[in-house]
Amino acid sequence: MNNKLDILNKVTKAEAPPFLYTRITQRIQALQETPASVKFKFAFAAAAAVVLILNAWVFTKKTTHTPPPAAIEAPSYSSTINNIYYE
Repeated sequence: MNNKLDILNKVTKAEAPPFLYTRITQRIQALQETPASVKFKFAFAAAAAVVLILNAWVFTKKTTHTPPPAAIEAPSYSSTINNIYYE
């Protein structure tokens, strides 16, 4: 068991190439500075407008569904007689 654990003592810290962090931060900054295209802005605005219109339509839509009369009436249990126990 100790032989297997001794392998962990040989593990060393990984060495990063020089200036790796600066290269990564430069790429991230380059992505952040790129403005969105007009085509993307128009597509986003159109999609947002469609979602808002659909939401307004759903909230203002009136439902005309009325339940059937049998579902409105409460069942009357007092008028039914169970003859099984009274025979």
